Amino acid sequence: MKARLLALTSFALLFTSTLPGQNLPSQHNHNVGAAAMIDGETHPELIPDATAYRLYLLTIATTPNPTTEDRARQDSHIAALRLNFADRQALITVLADFKSRYVVLVNQYNEAATAAQARGERPDVKTLLQKRKDLTQSVIATLRLSLSLEGMTRLDSHIQSQKRSMKVDAQEVQ
Repeated sequence: MKARLLALTSFALLFTSTLPGQNLPSQHNHNVGAAAMIDGETHPELIPDATAYRLYLLTIATTPNPTTEDRARQDSHIAALRLNFADRQALITVLADFKSRYVVLVNQYNEAATAAQARGERPDVKTLLQKRKDLTQSVIATLRLSLSLEGMTRLDSHIQSQKRSMKVDAQEVQ
């Protein structure tokens, strides 16, 4: 079970960072490569805030029943934010909800994509990307309501600084 959760988590992270640039079986896009990526080290301003939030939240969120290592990793990330106790607890709650909803979204897409491919159709990636965007926007709004002004300012400042270590598909910003 632990191996399956690790595999699912790894897939979700890989899926979120590479999906827009992946070639689907019925597509023949040979232009995907280094030129199609935005490197946050050189152009952090080109990475949308919602994308940065999604990637950061996925990085620090844990599965519903985290291992000791997962909890320690999350605690380490959250400690860097220097949040007060109430903001810390609120963030952990929002992270758990986000991760659960995100995993459901990915699983639903995978099931639909498998069925579509079995029928010889292309999976509906556009709808997935819109749902993913909507989920991220919803979570950002929840964070703004759940955290104190100082806590939200700290979180936002940290995520903005994290853009420098992100690389995203240029198609995602269109």
